[in-house]
Amino acid sequence: MREEPERQTTDAGAVRAGPASQSAPGKQTAVQARAAEPAPGDAPAGAAGPTGAQRAGDWDMSPELLSAMGLAGHPAAAAISAKGPQAGGPISGLGGADRLRELQAKPPTQVANNISDPPFGWMSAYEVVFTDTEVQLKIKAKLEPQAGVSKDDLLDVGARASDAFRSYYDSKFILTDNANEKQFLLRCAVAFVESGEHYAIKVHPGGSANSSGNRRKWFVGWPGIVCAHELGHQLGLKDEYIDAKAPDRATAKSPGVHTDNSLLGDYVTEGKDKAEVKLRHAQTIAGHIGGASGRAFTVSKK
Repeated sequence: MREEPERQTTDAGAVRAGPASQSAPGKQTAVQARAAEPAPGDAPAGAAGPTGAQRAGDWDMSPELLSAMGLAGHPAAAAISAKGPQAGGPISGLGGADRLRELQAKPPTQVANNISDPPFGWMSAYEVVFTDTEVQLKIKAKLEPQAGVSKDDLLDVGARASDAFRSYYDSKFILTDNANEKQFLLRCAVAFVESGEHYAIKVHPGGSANSSGNRRKWFVGWPGIVCAHELGHQLGLKDEYIDAKAPDRATAKSPGVHTDNSLLGDYVTEGKDKAEVKLRHAQTIAGHIGGASGRAFTVSKK
């Protein structure tokens, strides 16, 4: 399971909020998460491995974008529209009128950090909105079809990726504000947009679970778990499988290697059906959110 490194220093559209690195794992069930120390980096990695089929589901593509892409009449788009607002559902227009109004009334906090996993490095970027009970995290990504990728392909990739991303990250953790003990459910969604993106993804034709790509290079044939893994890098999460090129992951005993069914690890070998986002991952995310919002959180599983 290997990824192609991508060379870059920043992502177009991303807003810098100070560099940070992924926090070390903790043994306790609730750990204080704070902004991490600066770590330079200029060449991102992504990683991927095979998975089973994902459930078809909603994804966050606006009606305007569907129309602009000529997809307004696509069956999947019709299915999304038919479902309508869902109480307690995901953000970005699919969570009910009250939640949508709440999102529109509050400007999002931009979260951006330089992530270093030598010899790889990249910029993590996304946005969050605080409500009375939730921290609503959203990655805004632009899918850029390469030659041979149809509009239907693009819609299908987006639907598969969004569904998988939610299934692994959304509503899994509680962030408790250390200043006032107020608790927030961490909601997670990815919105595929035409402009204003945090980063862009080039979508290539064909491919399979074994096709080598990265955070910014996807394939139409990728299953959802691979997309969810790559989107994890956009959240600032590092690979956790053995890679001889990476000093922190060079051997099975290296500090960056984890063999506990991590979505960022070697889930192909350990079992795709057991892969999950770990508490240490949520601690990293909470630390980045805290650094951007001037807060500190304790993280626990829901």
